[in-house]
Amino acid sequence: MVDKSHDLYSSDTYWEMHSSMFGEDADWKVRKLIAFLHDFDIAAFGNPITELDIGGGSGIILKELSAHLLDKGVKSKKNALDISPLALRAQQQNNPDMERIFCEDINKTSLKDKEIDLVLMIDVLEHIPQPTQALKELKRISKYVIFKVPLEHNFWYEITDLIQRGKFRKNNIEIVGHINKYDLNSLKSQIEKHCGKIIKLEFTNYPQYAQIRAHSLQMGIRQKLPYLVASYIFRVSPRLCSFVFLDFALLLVKCYQ
Repeated sequence: MVDKSHDLYSSDTYWEMHSSMFGEDADWKVRKLIAFLHDFDIAAFGNPITELDIGGGSGIILKELSAHLLDKGVKSKKNALDISPLALRAQQQNNPDMERIFCEDINKTSLKDKEIDLVLMIDVLEHIPQPTQALKELKRISKYVIFKVPLEHNFWYEITDLIQRGKFRKNNIEIVGHINKYDLNSLKSQIEKHCGKIIKLEFTNYPQYAQIRAHSLQMGIRQKLPYLVASYIFRVSPRLCSFVFLDFALLLVKCYQ
């Protein structure tokens, strides 16, 4: 079977369609990542730390996270991997101190065993045609991985797709590129089986962010209502909220030897 999704990224078609998206919520993602790592012993990553940003778009997250680590006394050796040449060019522009770039597929890289201290996999796993192979390669090349993954196997998305007779899911695959659909249980199972031990897990509280964004875009009450309801559910149980409405999981994984 021909992997058309690979061509979507390697030909820069995806970048040209969504390049503005990579920067518009970067600040929110960075804040979530920094808060996520607040109670973790950063020194465990090493000093200096060898970072690898995979599918990192414009490279803003790598830039800001590295600056935060430096504030904590940890120097970074930055690396980026993508199959999109335009994305890698943007990475270099935003990170002129980049050590190396790899125009490679994460399923099979030229990196050495355990060469990378910390990998950033921010909104990437859902795009990969062979996620199991990618997780095995991450296990081989890295010591730690931070994942951010949308939990799209939820009640709200399933009902929406049913009402739209499959068009919603089809658009999510063909336009957004989310070919893998996870809930928390399936995501944890896949990572723990093929990559490493989950040592920290949090939810991003996307409903709160969506509420703020909906307000700034002056959306109507009907568009805002789902996020308002989801925010209340999140206060009761973030885990329950992830099964009802869209949220993202943040996971820090220590890779198996």
